[in-house]
Amino acid sequence: MPPIPGKMNLRATPQSQQKEGFSVANLTSKELTALEDQIGCEATLVKKYEAMACLCTDQKVRQDLQTIASKHRAHFNTLVSFLN
Repeated sequence: MPPIPGKMNLRATPQSQQKEGFSVANLTSKELTALEDQIGCEATLVKKYEAMACLCTDQKVRQDLQTIASKHRAHFNTLVSFLN
């Protein structure tokens, strides 16, 4: 899995590639800011759940925390895919 960056600069390289009718160039600055914020939130949740799983001694709880972390990683990857 790719690493989750701490803070992303989504405005650094303008992109105009089309993906399923979606274009980053068509996003308003407000939408881009919201996307950036949500990507950051998902990255934080992945880190927190992975950290909690590492500290947990109960195998069932550890597995549940890792599952939750995986779901947030999938959300993160989906949001980032909108930028490609």
